[in-house]
Amino acid sequence: MRRFIPDWLLDPADRVLESLWFLPVALTLGSLAGSGALLLLDNWIGEEIDELLPILELSDISAIRSTLETIGSSIINLTGVVFSITIFALSLTSQQFGPRLLRAFMRDRGTQLVLGTFIATYLHTMVVQHALDWSPDTLPRLSIHAAVLLGAFDALLLVYFLNHVGRSIQVGNLVGRITEDLLVGIDALCPEADEPRETVAPPAPVSRPIVLHATGSGYMRVVQFDSLIEICQDLDGWVEVLRPVGEFVIEGAAMARVHCERASDEQVDRLRDAFALGNQRTPVQDLGFPIDQLVELALRALSPGIHDPETAIACIHRLGQGLARIANRPPISSHHFDEAGALRVTRPTPTFESTIARCFDRIARAAAGHPEVRAAIESTLAAAGEVVDDPDRAGELARYEPPPPA
Repeated sequence: MRRFIPDWLLDPADRVLESLWFLPVALTLGSLAGSGALLLLDNWIGEEIDELLPILELSDISAIRSTLETIGSSIINLTGVVFSITIFALSLTSQQFGPRLLRAFMRDRGTQLVLGTFIATYLHTMVVQHALDWSPDTLPRLSIHAAVLLGAFDALLLVYFLNHVGRSIQVGNLVGRITEDLLVGIDALCPEADEPRETVAPPAPVSRPIVLHATGSGYMRVVQFDSLIEICQDLDGWVEVLRPVGEFVIEGAAMARVHCERASDEQVDRLRDAFALGNQRTPVQDLGFPIDQLVELALRALSPGIHDPETAIACIHRLGQGLARIANRPPISSHHFDEAGALRVTRPTPTFESTIARCFDRIARAAAGHPEVRAAIESTLAAAGEVVDDPDRAGELARYEPPPPA
């Protein structure tokens, strides 16, 4: 799906999706809209709803108020329990697996769904109670039935949540989620080979290119290549990106060189805005990020305080899965062309050999006293080489020699 998202939306979309608040807020707003719609429907249907949904005997207003208050208070208490369990899970993850792996839990849709549904149910009961205060002679029958059904559904959702949290902190599931980020990134950045097209000669480099300096410090999260291409077409030039996505950039450092005869201040600002910096890395355009997460998890597992080589071996297997996928895809494009085939953007990209080293060098050095870990690296490389179609890349996998333990 990432291939179909405009470049300028990649960074804001990732920031929203990796947050814990987005889905609960959406469900909360949906609850308010749904409650209003149900109240309007109640006024339209009237008492006929009793014949359609004869669940409750809606005659005693005090009993109805008591039921709604009980549902609301119970749900808000459950919301506190869910929030406490979520914070505990985040704390446990940070201590045991590393703070950089919190992203997998923050993005977890199951936790967000439970929190959002509980808050939505509470707000719905509050709206219905206020509706009773506004019009005590008219019972919002459909809305009351909906509140009771939501309360029953929330009880089932609590059971799901307890099971979900227990499964989500299991290391196998955590490794699987990081691997999913890696595979999705490979599919987006290394798509199947397109049909070759004829390209024209790139514009000649200029002697004094315009240097784009960073206006702040942070990790390079996303580069809007589509925007760079569009602006370069107007300038009849090309951009040389100097730093790979995922690298930390210090304020004032050179991010790119623009090869063109002249550019207005507005165009330079637009070019600079195409580089999104932030406090955290993201796998949107950075395959090294999920690789580093798996490596970090393996290193923690091999530390003397944890001593869990099986987890390290599981990470090695998943890294081998990712390498096999990368080896069977075209390399990440270091050249970006416009519609006419003219070169507009160049950028640094990792080689396949450096990616292999990134996956296994640090794990091999930390595997002192764990011969089974080094054996897992060798067997994983051999298994990956068996499914690689490109003989050159299969040869690189076969020639890799893990460094000696530190």
